[in-house]
Amino acid sequence: MLQRNIQPEFKPMQALNLVTPQCYKAECGTPIHILPVQDQEVVKIDFIFNAGEYFSEHPIVALSTLKMLQEGSSSRTSEEIAEKLDFLGAYLFCSMTKDYSTISLCCLEKHAKEAFEIVSDFILHPTFPEDKLAIHKSNRFEQFKIDSERVEIRSQRLLANTLFGSQHPYGKIMESTDFEYLTRENLISFHKENFTAEKTKIFVCANLQSAKAKDLLETIKHIQLPKSGKVQIPQYKIITSNSHSLRVPKEKAVQTALKIGKVMVNRNHPDFIKLQVVNTILGGYFGSRLMTTVREEKGYTYGIGSAIISLKESGYFIISSQVGKEVHEKALEAIFQELKRLRTELVSEEELNIVKTYMLSSLARSFDGAMATSEMLLDTVLYNLDFKDYYNQMWNTTNNIQPKEIQKLANTYLNEDSMYEVAVG
Repeated sequence: MLQRNIQPEFKPMQALNLVTPQCYKAECGTPIHILPVQDQEVVKIDFIFNAGEYFSEHPIVALSTLKMLQEGSSSRTSEEIAEKLDFLGAYLFCSMTKDYSTISLCCLEKHAKEAFEIVSDFILHPTFPEDKLAIHKSNRFEQFKIDSERVEIRSQRLLANTLFGSQHPYGKIMESTDFEYLTRENLISFHKENFTAEKTKIFVCANLQSAKAKDLLETIKHIQLPKSGKVQIPQYKIITSNSHSLRVPKEKAVQTALKIGKVMVNRNHPDFIKLQVVNTILGGYFGSRLMTTVREEKGYTYGIGSAIISLKESGYFIISSQVGKEVHEKALEAIFQELKRLRTELVSEEELNIVKTYMLSSLARSFDGAMATSEMLLDTVLYNLDFKDYYNQMWNTTNNIQPKEIQKLANTYLNEDSMYEVAVG
């Protein structure tokens, strides 16, 4: 009989056992990274392009180029593309970060080759039809007006602008005038410059023991992305604001959106993994100090969290919350007190063990299944890191970090006096 009054035996977590990715090159020179899996009939293909907002003077042009790709190719209309992919049971998802544009395709192995040919067709030969662009432009402009009124989004944009400056792609705020540049000619130009062999990586998650998967891989190897020559990544100077505090009142707002942060190291820095532990203690999970103090003890918010965001050319630290307008100053005071406590007091072994267990179990769950593992592969390849070495290092570093290291890192990177704050509402 199950004895519910007896606690289950605690067992230490086992180290990660990761597969080794394979890498090939297409005929055009584009790298193809393959995550081999077994006993799986689903294939996932990711196209990653160096075509994020970083590479466009006007952010709306980069985003719209990605969104408009599937609105028609030289051989298919948007309706024909959507109908055929739906018939094949394929799932298509497009997303953009500051650095990258991504097109992800998932479908059954038996339909993967045909689905890939449809997707690669509109990637290589988009038409950007004027009628579809007019609809897209109208929809995006209406969404822009809505987002401009939301305190959460405005505060996020203003913090990025405060940290990186108006001339840096990471800090540039989209304006209504940017929509004047949303023309078919500009989309064609951006596509030609950035959707090239040298600026593309392809990731495949498939069962390589299958004849259909092998046939798919041969098809992918023959993709003929245009060549653009040597790739040069533009460099921009980070110009952080002189003012550490920005307050933007909004009369009808029910709450105040708070953003606190600073420019930080990215995934390539040797302290990045250790800083993830520090961040988790502060605000990286539901049992964090910020949640305990600001939400549970003081009742200033329903939720609060912190994160270290890694970008290709930089990174930043952020604390984010929405609080009652009348208590936003008290909430700021409580947040800065937790930052100070992290610097001045050693973390207890009990708290650190809880955080380590949470982080290691979360890391292990991140590799639960081939699709999840393929997402983890992207995060390393895009930063030129070795897949197995990086995550084994993450496991060992998290497991072995000590309270004194955490305090030292907090003093180096998270001094409350170095933070910038934005409050909208």
